[in-house]
Amino acid sequence: MVRCGSGLDPYLRQAVPIHRLLADSIGLLVRPDNPDLRWLMQRRPGDHVDLVGPCGNGFALPHRTDALAVIVQGGGWTAAAALLDRANCSVQLLVSAATERQLPPRELIAADVEYLGFAGAEQDPRWEGAVAEALSWANRVALAGPAMGGELPALYPTAISHFRESPAGLRRGRAEAWLWGDIRCGLGCCDTCLVETSRGRRRICTDGPVFDLADLAYA
Repeated sequence: MVRCGSGLDPYLRQAVPIHRLLADSIGLLVRPDNPDLRWLMQRRPGDHVDLVGPCGNGFALPHRTDALAVIVQGGGWTAAAALLDRANCSVQLLVSAATERQLPPRELIAADVEYLGFAGAEQDPRWEGAVAEALSWANRVALAGPAMGGELPALYPTAISHFRESPAGLRRGRAEAWLWGDIRCGLGCCDTCLVETSRGRRRICTDGPVFDLADLAYA
């Protein structure tokens, strides 16, 4: 949670996903066209930035013997990078974006991660096939899709349907999903980021933003 101002205006902090976890610092990745974060993007080395966090729960680290598929659409790459940095197992990364420029550069991804990037609508059939294949072979899955104004990203119902139709079904611990929303206080006080789950209403800021996919399969 970032205070994007030098005083109390604006009063509320901005929720920003942690992009990279470094030895003595964290990295934040923000869009340059986000007006709420313009103050943050104008900071220079040595400037003071008031942060509260980390808040909530992130992706669970896989075991060494796991086969991990990280499947990302749009801005979900922001939230998945730290998991890739620390996954000490076999990993495949699938990323779908509107344009080539929106795909993460290969040099920012660990060399031992198998990386498949898909850009543009014409790539949709290949993307859908790659997602289905990844969901079939991986025993651990991390999903990160764009915020959809209270609706689940299209990627998540696709994964839910796939697991429900598989012999093992949709069991807890198989897949996790990053869910973003209208996070205001970041501390579980204001209840503006409530989301419906199979276990009742949960707060994205404290119970998430990463949830077990089985908990999001409430419909």
